Amino acid sequence: MIPAFQFASATELAGFAQVLPALRADIHPVELERFLMLPQPDLEDASEPEDEPVIA
Repeated sequence: MIPAFQFASATELAGFAQVLPALRADIHPVELERFLMLPQPDLEDASEPEDEPVIA
């Protein structure tokens, strides 16, 4: 199953293919949804302006 939120228009969300393999294989679906849908301040790039995605 491919989550629909990973697509922007007709193309895959930029950087999603690099993130997906780094996730644990045994992650619970609810945990995965929360990780992907909620802000992750620990993963933000301090050099990027606020409200700008780290992966473009």
